[in-house]
Amino acid sequence: MVQRDLRAHWYDLATASSPTGILLIGHGTRSPVGRRQCFALAELLRQHLSERGGGRWPLELAFLELAEPSIPEALGRLLARQIDRLIVFPLLLFAAGHARDDIPQAVRQALVKHGATDLSWVQAAPLGRHPAMLELSARQCQDAPGGAWGRPGDCLLLVGRGTSDRAAQADFLDFVAQRRAAAQPAPVEAAFLAQAHPTLDEQLQRLAALDFSRIVVQPHLLFAGELMESVAWKVAAAFDQRGQPRWVVLPPLAEGVLRDQRQQVLWIEAVLARLQEVAIRVVALPGQR
Repeated sequence: MVQRDLRAHWYDLATASSPTGILLIGHGTRSPVGRRQCFALAELLRQHLSERGGGRWPLELAFLELAEPSIPEALGRLLARQIDRLIVFPLLLFAAGHARDDIPQAVRQALVKHGATDLSWVQAAPLGRHPAMLELSARQCQDAPGGAWGRPGDCLLLVGRGTSDRAAQADFLDFVAQRRAAAQPAPVEAAFLAQAHPTLDEQLQRLAALDFSRIVVQPHLLFAGELMESVAWKVAAAFDQRGQPRWVVLPPLAEGVLRDQRQQVLWIEAVLARLQEVAIRVVALPGQR
């Protein structure tokens, strides 16, 4: 089924427009591991597009901050490929301030810097609650240390990065609700690292007091970095204080994608779906200026 979906997405993209550059924009991290993961995911997508698009979909990765290449640098490489159109893809899980404000502003500034303000461009939606992302998240729980999650006595705690943006908060909570509905009767809980409730600290204290034999903590984060380290530290502190139950922390999503071919297919499906949603628009509309 996933393979059929990929073929359908690719057919629509390939017939929609050409030549179109794709600019992946990640938040950026100081973590060398996180940067390597980001480049590796970008390369997976680049290879997929190159094999099926005959060079009509050149792709470059950029970071909003904390890492290189910058948005102007990556955009310059795409412009050198003589692209007629541009799709900006935020390498983010949910739409908050970075996707809604910071990335479009940075792209507009980069276009001005390169004297390319007449280029037609459009921004795709973040990965969000696409069904492939829900399945990818669920699959990673099957690799939990000590055995696949979902046995009697297990509890799953999904952890979002946190944001003051109410819409992004709601998107994450709805993502968790969909994971919960698919996992019933196994319990699935939600927490935020910052700026929203319930916080991870609150949930760790609450769940530790309940009668679970294992709590699987799944950070809903794309890459390694400071946020992942914060989750691990908080869980370790809760474990030291409580002794039981047994805590398990899963790695970021990128780690599973890079080691498991089934998850790679799901990752590419989710990205292609977001690109497909704007492939027609990028032909029909003038640039977002």
